[in-house]
Amino acid sequence: MPNGAQTGGKTSDDGTAFAWLETCAEHLHQAERIILAGDSDEKGRALETELARRLGRERCWRVRWPDSNDAPCKDANETLLAHGAGVLRECIEAAEPYPIAGLHGVLDFAEDTLALYRDGRARGHSTGWSSIDELMTIRAGELSVVTGIPNSGKSEFVDAVAVNLAHRYGWRFAMCSFENSPAEHVAKLVEKHLGVPFWHGPRPRMSEAELQQAMEWAADHFHLIRFDDEAPTIDAILDKARAAVMRHGIRGLVIDPYNEIEHHRPVNVTETEYVSQLLGKVKRLAQLHDVHVWFVAHPAKLPRDGGSLPAPTLYDISGSANWANKADLGVVVHRDPAKDPTRTDIYLRKVRFKSVGKIGVASLRYDKATGRYTELEAPRSYAAGKGYRDD
Repeated sequence: MPNGAQTGGKTSDDGTAFAWLETCAEHLHQAERIILAGDSDEKGRALETELARRLGRERCWRVRWPDSNDAPCKDANETLLAHGAGVLRECIEAAEPYPIAGLHGVLDFAEDTLALYRDGRARGHSTGWSSIDELMTIRAGELSVVTGIPNSGKSEFVDAVAVNLAHRYGWRFAMCSFENSPAEHVAKLVEKHLGVPFWHGPRPRMSEAELQQAMEWAADHFHLIRFDDEAPTIDAILDKARAAVMRHGIRGLVIDPYNEIEHHRPVNVTETEYVSQLLGKVKRLAQLHDVHVWFVAHPAKLPRDGGSLPAPTLYDISGSANWANKADLGVVVHRDPAKDPTRTDIYLRKVRFKSVGKIGVASLRYDKATGRYTELEAPRSYAAGKGYRDD
């Protein structure tokens, strides 16, 4: 078994530690029950957690080795030597179902409850901008709905958040972007990674050697979901995302935008019911595999205030108010080119959990040449789980 594991922070493996999962993918997909019998130390538990996340917790069972003071055992080999084959068999046969969402005993949450008592509510991961972190942080297992008027920078902002998370925490992503060709999307990601223009312009562009190196970095953190030979239904997107969880250990999924997905709504299902069911599927994937999902959706109507276009709300999204109801974070990206084409306002319209953020608006400066966003004010330093402090 591999020693490395990705546990939500910086990646501790080199990207190949779980390659054997892909080799065995066909057999693993057919297995109804998978027994995890790893080491009982911290690294073994971390590996067990990551395997359950990739393979699906509902199929996994975990073994507990003898832990009495007179003869504690760390793994199967120690159990065999200390207690014999009979006890080893009993431990495997007594494997417990791996905890899954909605099916827990109270004591399954004992450690989390004690941590909450001792440390309080932890915030999510930093977005990379202190002004935005005051309003939202990113936690695995949640759904962000992102909207904004055309050309407001919705996709650019989501990509920038993803690159920041890859830089800070080693997160990997599956990107289902219908409005970018693969080469164009890679170009945008490497621009944000390097902070150097991809194209010729008033500033020197990146060299081909820099591009090659940046693409190596991007290849380790981003995987593109494409549809060349099949319809891009939500079920097909989520199937590919599950494969990316197992093979690449992704922590983030971007679906951009909703209106490019092929929909097969039954005639007896209203659009409101359909959107609710679709977002329910997305949220279940997020929660089951500890993946944060960004779902970009265009507003159906563009409210006007005289000659300008004010920032829309989540209820302006095409389809249903369920976009607002189902979202953990509701984000509106807004830019008014007539006033300031480089200023981007980020509105938090919905925040389900107070520990993650709050309702409000913050502004960033957009650099079109590199696709990067910077603070309008001097940034502050972020303490993971606690927020920012002034230096």
